[in-house]
Amino acid sequence: MTTLLISSPWGGSLNNCYSLLEMANSYIRTAKIFFDEWLEFKEKQPAALITATQQIDAQNWSGEKWFYNQLLEFPRFDPEGEFPYGSYSRAAPDLTFAQLSETDEYLRQQRIRVQIACAEQAFFLLRQRGINAHREDQYHGIRSQSRGGRVAESFGYGDPDLVLCPEAWDQLRPYVGSMRVVRR
Repeated sequence: MTTLLISSPWGGSLNNCYSLLEMANSYIRTAKIFFDEWLEFKEKQPAALITATQQIDAQNWSGEKWFYNQLLEFPRFDPEGEFPYGSYSRAAPDLTFAQLSETDEYLRQQRIRVQIACAEQAFFLLRQRGINAHREDQYHGIRSQSRGGRVAESFGYGDPDLVLCPEAWDQLRPYVGSMRVVRR
């Protein structure tokens, strides 16, 4: 069974992924020395990209969503900017928004960074085989542990924090927000 990636248009209500497979393949081939690890998991790449998108969307981001009914968290407004003048729809992406996202530097950089972060996180997930032993230990409530043998290791954990790999965080750092407060 193949996984269907739906990534266009940017900000659409049907999107399930920030990066299409072709973009992720192109980025990883040019940016990673050991891109052959990515090729080993050809059949799992679409699922990894979707999972990476879900992990990106699970974080708190600054600003608000560009469209009212967009499925994913990005694109987002520049929290320190102003809504651009013109006939921009807030309901769904249209040709005017497509043109703006190519000319507006904030939106253009945001899209590139989010696509790269998605590819980086998918690559990280595949390299880890979907398992991060340290995260597993944190989720099980382990605060400190030692592993012995010929080489001794000691780990101390606080509360679970980062879900995204460092390379993805580096790309998304300009959009990090604060905790969400939900009142009912």
